[in-house]
Amino acid sequence: MAKKVYIQPGVWIVLIVLGLVGAYFGITALQKSGALGKLSSAVAPSGNQSSPGIKVTKVGGKAPLIVALNTWCGFAPGVYFNGGLSATENSRFVKEFGVPVQFIIMDNFDDSRNAFKADKVNVICNTADVLPTEAPSMASFRIKAFIQIDWSRGGDVIVARSGINNVGDLKGKTIALALGTPSQTLIIQTLESGEVQYAELKIKPMTTAMDAAVAFKNGQVDAAIVWSPDDEDCLKAQQGSKVLISTAKAKFAIADIFYAKEDYIQSHQKEIKAFTAGWLKAAAELNTNPSAKAQAQTLMATCFNVPENVMNLNNARFTTYGDNVNFFNLKPTNCNGVKGEELYTRMAIAFNKIGLASDNVPAWRTITDISILQSLAGDFTSPADAEEDCTSFATPTKIEKEQLKTAPAISTRRITINFPTGSWTVSDDAKYTINRDFVPTAKSFAGYKVRVEGNTDNVGTPAGNKALSQRRAQAVVDYLVRTYAFDPNRFVVVGNGQDNPVADNETEEGKAQNRRTDFELIQ
Repeated sequence: MAKKVYIQPGVWIVLIVLGLVGAYFGITALQKSGALGKLSSAVAPSGNQSSPGIKVTKVGGKAPLIVALNTWCGFAPGVYFNGGLSATENSRFVKEFGVPVQFIIMDNFDDSRNAFKADKVNVICNTADVLPTEAPSMASFRIKAFIQIDWSRGGDVIVARSGINNVGDLKGKTIALALGTPSQTLIIQTLESGEVQYAELKIKPMTTAMDAAVAFKNGQVDAAIVWSPDDEDCLKAQQGSKVLISTAKAKFAIADIFYAKEDYIQSHQKEIKAFTAGWLKAAAELNTNPSAKAQAQTLMATCFNVPENVMNLNNARFTTYGDNVNFFNLKPTNCNGVKGEELYTRMAIAFNKIGLASDNVPAWRTITDISILQSLAGDFTSPADAEEDCTSFATPTKIEKEQLKTAPAISTRRITINFPTGSWTVSDDAKYTINRDFVPTAKSFAGYKVRVEGNTDNVGTPAGNKALSQRRAQAVVDYLVRTYAFDPNRFVVVGNGQDNPVADNETEEGKAQNRRTDFELIQ
């Protein structure tokens, strides 16, 4: 242990005076020699103000586009295309587009926002799902999201201790998470899938997901939302613990985007267009070239000074031009996937309910600029630039079908769908209810199978009710497949008839509760 050193008060005064005198003469000497002016111009070339920790380098006399990053594997396309963080003549942004790009690592959220507001950083990242929490405070800067860069695909994970086997088991439990981050997005969407209210949890606020992992490993909480690969360490530290939900299967829950100020985009069209084109070109390369992906992973680990497993590029889907067309809803696409507007709007409502988003969250169309993507339409026409394939599932065997009928559910959402007596036709009202109460979960958790269980009250015969409930559950699945292009192999259809009541069939209210359709997420 280091020894403490104590200095008498009188000595402190002498040291301070000497320090001030030395600083005065030192600065005077630098001013006379011109060295101070040279130092300032090296740190902050024309067009970009300096900031502590930000050193900007011109390339060919051009000031670079400055982009703030935090430690996350999703930034691999840009760093790979740039050949590192610094703006250099060897960067492909320079060689192919004539635009230098400089990346700055800023893991502190407030520092990155302050640098952006002061024009020390030109482009900054957030997730579309969390953006509603900061968009109102950025209104005066007229921010515009212009590209989606990735979907989290395993980078965000909910780990839970032994005894917590499904979403319903989280009620009353203590959960560690970083507030106002994608961690909160994941827990909110997870709770919605299982009809658990956010207020029913005991939240332990943490500064980062890494801190949440430490709390879980130390046994301070029942569950935590962590970043990969910390989930592996959590499972090793807590015997019997498990991954409850992961964005590996909750494939469309968290989406990273870049935004800039509207004035900057309009005055720097060439730079923003080149940055977007280079990024999308690199995303296509990394998605289709394993060698390039391995090279990018090593480069990312080096640039961010972390182990390579922390920069596991398989934890993200690098979104292509086609993915962006889908995300920004530029034209009809093959898969009816999650659009940026619906993710943003959904989470604006959810964050507002828990007090993290105001009532005046700006509309998606007012904070997006699709002109850059539109201008690049003719440049991205290869198969590698296309949108991601629709999520598909293997056809289950007869044995697997039977096993899936009783497989443990991760979450259950009960929805009352009224059918006319003896009918299994899905009415317009029923469709509205399904669209509102289940489809958002089905889209976000696209990698999970769904068991649809039909249930009735006790009016009629048991055999008749069982057959009727089977037909009704199948009719619901048919509607989902036909309307949203979900893979039919994703669904497991079960007709329970009157065998699984959740209320007393002796009352009309109880009977109404029993005439329901259960939607369950299963592995």
